[in-house]
Amino acid sequence: SPYLPQARRSLAALARLHAFFWEGGAFSTSGGEAAAELEAAVWPAGMYTQPSMQPAAQFDRLAAKYTEHSERLGPRFHAAEDLAGVDSERLQTLGQRLQRVARDAAAESHPFDDVAAGAGGAGGNAARRFRTLIHGDPKAANLLLHEGGAVGFIDFQWTGWGLAATDVAHHVCAAFAPDALAQEGALLDHY
Repeated sequence: SPYLPQARRSLAALARLHAFFWEGGAFSTSGGEAAAELEAAVWPAGMYTQPSMQPAAQFDRLAAKYTEHSERLGPRFHAAEDLAGVDSERLQTLGQRLQRVARDAAAESHPFDDVAAGAGGAGGNAARRFRTLIHGDPKAANLLLHEGGAVGFIDFQWTGWGLAATDVAHHVCAAFAPDALAQEGALLDHY
């Protein structure tokens, strides 16, 4: 894939960001005034997908929205090559099954969000050792790749504390070219 080197570079840049600010690392333990200033300047729970930034009803409408989209896409959806071999009943009930686990999944992936913590997830204390600064919206439009190899991120509107895995997952889904996804395992190993 011609996009594989770009994907590797962008993941390496995210890894450096996450490593530098990792809970218990040099910055968090001896950053002093700079660490305190950063703590006050960013979201307590980064990323725009954090549960406290979503309408509460969104979790309750997941099954209905899935059904609506499935029906709107019609035969093209059900005939998609990627869905070959998927049991049709499991496909029809996917929205219901997602709705049942959505709040817990949100709590697990955003343990420093007050709304998520109230939903019974891992909670901030249990996940504290995995806490790091995350970009919060590392999509392709917020990524600058210089021909010389440098990588830059822009738009730090949703930067805050979170799990590196949420930043990486969002980046993989929102920044990688489809043919780079075929190498997902190798790219995650590279991270």
